Amino acid sequence: MLRKLIFSILILCVSNYATAQIFYGFKIGANISNISGDNPYSGMKPAMHAGAIVEITISDLFSVQPELLYSMQGSQHKDDASLKNNNHYITLPVMVKYFINETISIDAGPQIGYLLFAKQSNGWEEWIDTKDQLNALDYGFNLGASYEMDNGMSFNLRYNYNFANIYKTIEGIDLKGNNTTIQLSLGYKFY
Repeated sequence: MLRKLIFSILILCVSNYATAQIFYGFKIGANISNISGDNPYSGMKPAMHAGAIVEITISDLFSVQPELLYSMQGSQHKDDASLKNNNHYITLPVMVKYFINETISIDAGPQIGYLLFAKQSNGWEEWIDTKDQLNALDYGFNLGASYEMDNGMSFNLRYNYNFANIYKTIEGIDLKGNNTTIQLSLGYKFY
């Protein structure tokens, strides 16, 4: 019985893959990020993201969209915007898209990120390198919605919450902090 079930699933996957369409494209947009956790002065910081997307159509209702994005995240002091944490990541979200109709989809999926570099500003001196104080690996979950037009243009709104603690334990100090990001994107797929 188990063999028949596995064989049926494999046949379904292969037949869907044979009819799948693959589209390539790019996206760019705005981030509003924060570091939730132990810092009571942490506030939302505007930034940006950009990168490449691949959409694999599974059926009329579902597609899978892996993305490779450069994403600026971090936070700023809620009372003084010159006090900032600028953390720069390469992220790989893998979104499953459920199409409500031909143009609107609900999107959800996991994300993994790698910290490229991190800088902190105290408002009046040079930027301080803080990468050695942060964990390089970040992972989380995305939830959002997309509107896709017939000409390949798309608009996307997404919320990302990362589960990993971004702070390393240094000299017995164990801070907790998680990246949270709202993304508004403009994308284009080549047909």
